[in-house]
Amino acid sequence: MKRILVIGKSSYIGNKFKEYIDEYKRTENWMIDFAGAKNHEWKMIDFHGYDAVIHVAALVHMNKKVKENEYREINFELACEVAKKAKESSVLQFVFLSTMAVYGDLADRITEATKEEPTGDYGYYKYLAEQEIMKLSNEQFSVAIIRPPMVYGRECKGNFTRLEKLAGICPIFPDVENQRSIIFIDNLCEYIYMVISRKDSGIGCPHNIHTTKTTLLYATIRSAKGK
Repeated sequence: MKRILVIGKSSYIGNKFKEYIDEYKRTENWMIDFAGAKNHEWKMIDFHGYDAVIHVAALVHMNKKVKENEYREINFELACEVAKKAKESSVLQFVFLSTMAVYGDLADRITEATKEEPTGDYGYYKYLAEQEIMKLSNEQFSVAIIRPPMVYGRECKGNFTRLEKLAGICPIFPDVENQRSIIFIDNLCEYIYMVISRKDSGIGCPHNIHTTKTTLLYATIRSAKGK
């Protein structure tokens, strides 16, 4: 049996990952537990015996009311504390869900040549957490950093949901010439599954094989809504 602990009870990706494992990997005999980040609930959990800890708890960038010190506290300090506890508890692997925002606001299509240039507090403190957590990596403690682009799929949250809502009411959208990296939620879940199965370490930037033009994506959403 492989035991996985997910930090972030309300995380969309965390919950979809459990659903994905339960539906498609039933023969793998994985047990997935959750611990909340609020009120220091995770501190009450004994990490010993877990094969991997997946840290998905974070303050998202869409909330304009969030202050810089809050981003630092949740997206940087909390992530580092959880990673250190995982290592001290002899967990074999730590998986940190970072973000494409570490490349900056204008980086739509990510390649191996894309440089990290975070521009906002959200991306900056995620990137800072990456750097600090990677220092903990060694032969006994594997650290995997995952930087997903915009995620879409059933019950999705974030930027895709905002685009979907706009597409439902507005028939006009600028013809933007861009090619954006995106990923379907099940593809991301399969990627996380592979990272843990192989005990991968290092930085990964999963995305669909094909990029998409935002305008085409908008038109496709409207078409699916019968607009």
